[in-house]
Amino acid sequence: MNILELLKQNVKKDWFFFNQSSGVYERENTERIVSEFLDCADERHRETLANLIANYILLPHAKGAEIAPLLDVMNMFELFEPYNYRENRKHMVHQVYTFLLGLLLYENVSKIREKIDREMRSTTEIFSSGDEKGEFLFRWRLGSLTHDLGNGISLFENDQEKINKYIFYLQLLSNEQWGFECDGIEKLLVLDDGRRTLKLLDRIDGTNYITKFFETLRSHPFKNIFYDHGVMSSVILLKLLDRMYSTYDGQTIQYKGHRVSFRRSFFEKSIVQTAYAIAYHNLDFYPDIVFDMWKKTELYDFERRPFCWLLKICDTLQEWNKPRAYDEKGYINPRRIELELEANTILIKKYPQRKELEEKLSRFFKTSDVIQIK
Repeated sequence: MNILELLKQNVKKDWFFFNQSSGVYERENTERIVSEFLDCADERHRETLANLIANYILLPHAKGAEIAPLLDVMNMFELFEPYNYRENRKHMVHQVYTFLLGLLLYENVSKIREKIDREMRSTTEIFSSGDEKGEFLFRWRLGSLTHDLGNGISLFENDQEKINKYIFYLQLLSNEQWGFECDGIEKLLVLDDGRRTLKLLDRIDGTNYITKFFETLRSHPFKNIFYDHGVMSSVILLKLLDRMYSTYDGQTIQYKGHRVSFRRSFFEKSIVQTAYAIAYHNLDFYPDIVFDMWKKTELYDFERRPFCWLLKICDTLQEWNKPRAYDEKGYINPRRIELELEANTILIKKYPQRKELEEKLSRFFKTSDVIQIK
């Protein structure tokens, strides 16, 4: 079954997008707008629907509702600001497909769901929405739908004027006053309490790898990239949400019909873990830097960090309907990608870039046989 057929079949399941704490209208509304998105054949219309979906899906937690408008800035800069990298592809629609693909794998491959649920139990104190699935959904919404938000920084090499312009627009839409007159990047790297965002990410695995990677890439750019878009997406997320948690300081508020907790432990556990996965998702693009620092090849280890692994595998597989930004060409028809999902395995039956996929899986992933290419 091709990937669109699989998704269309699954979005009709009652609990595909939410856990038991959701309302019937949330589920019905989400199924309706996502079904329209999956049926849409026009790229521009699909972008508009993707934007609506991101805004609606991120709404239940309020924190996400503050972030969703920033995706418009990412889309605007990809489409209308001049940059040198002609192979850049659109990311608004890509992020929504990545979100849907992750849900598809979580719901249908019990081995993935069990590993994810175990990670949720071991890396949080209180579940969002009351259970492991609720916690996963909270992280997955934020992670999958914002993991390319930093692309508007990465695209502009070391052009500080354009980078600061991008950050200014993010600040404008989030109604923040971070003050980026001199160095917008540096402002993103520091939270309100003085902590460094990169060190907060490194705390997850007790290393200094992300900090060292950031500094190495900035001083020795790879293919004219000075700032990796995954790392920059993660620090934007941390910067914005840290300010929200500081503002509400442990309160529970009502936001458009949803009860939203700003207990600090949610930030320190759930959001930092999500940002960590975002920061890692594009590191395989820089093999020489990464292999020199990490001293290993398996960046994405299914057993050790299944949430990171899920974000990366979905980002990797999502190659359909993903055109170049400047000419809307160069994308794969979804009928050319076929998956079969079993209890313990993702069977890739048809994939147009099979050799490249096999090489990437072999070089960067530790998958515990959860993926097989037939």
